[in-house]
Amino acid sequence: MAGLNRGRLGSLIAIMVLSVIPSLGFADAVEWRAMTSMHGVHDIVYSNGTIWCATTGGLAGFDPSTEYFDSYTFLDGLEGIGLNGLTLDSTGGIWIVLERRLLQRFDPLSRRVTHTVSGVREVNSINGMTIDQRGIFLATNVGVARIKYFPEQDEWFWFERFTRLGDFPDQEAVTTVVTAGDYIWAGTAMGIARGDLNAPAPLTWVNFTTDDGLPGNEIRDIAVYEDLVYTATNGGIAGWDGSNWTTVSNNLTVSRLIVQNDELYAVTGDGLLVFERSAWNLVGAPITSITSTAKDDEGNIWIGLESNNRSSGGVSALTDGN
Repeated sequence: MAGLNRGRLGSLIAIMVLSVIPSLGFADAVEWRAMTSMHGVHDIVYSNGTIWCATTGGLAGFDPSTEYFDSYTFLDGLEGIGLNGLTLDSTGGIWIVLERRLLQRFDPLSRRVTHTVSGVREVNSINGMTIDQRGIFLATNVGVARIKYFPEQDEWFWFERFTRLGDFPDQEAVTTVVTAGDYIWAGTAMGIARGDLNAPAPLTWVNFTTDDGLPGNEIRDIAVYEDLVYTATNGGIAGWDGSNWTTVSNNLTVSRLIVQNDELYAVTGDGLLVFERSAWNLVGAPITSITSTAKDDEGNIWIGLESNNRSSGGVSALTDGN
């Protein structure tokens, strides 16, 4: 693993979300803000000046300019407080994955829930989500699903499900899903399935495994970066150039790949890495329990932290030392 990343990145400012009554205190450069039950952060996104956090206790918004936290729970229209994921849509809305396999859309401007999509009986978990002009694609425990918007009803409905992904077993669990051009890419424990979105239903799926150049069959994540598809597997990271898979790191244990502001990041057990000149470089100091990352308008890198007890977790920012 490479050494510390670029010198322009300076002090680490931690803003921790704890599970005690609201309080405020200062110690050196670390500011502690407490909010009930929101100590574990599963995912974060940045939108219009606010860091939004999917936590164990609801949705939290942090404004770095005012250092103000706001929280949203049942009282604000959420159907649950255990949130697993966040994804931005093209209009600035935030789609929330709840533990009860529900989806809700939250409008950051009006600060309210605008749409709720109930789960279906066969789907026990939603493991990932991607949004494009064709709808919302979900990685589920029984394949891939698509949800579409119907303007006449102003509602989102389950539109179709893909349970047979090529030669993989029927209803194979999907860990992650992305779209790139005319294709949808689904990661599983057996490899990757690629579907042609221009093909008539049912889609034509092609499978990729270690026999096709993947460093491992267990797919942790897939991301599109500079028009190339990258995947994190149990055997390392590989990139697809349109014809072949090329391994770009061997035996690097990565839980997530995240594209932010034209940079590719990898979340590992040892910290956050950035892909530069075909090498993975550590961003700042080693930090464990990272779940996600986002960049604000100033270029500061934010990370969400999982909590293993009631005195850890939250969000942290690596700021420009200049």
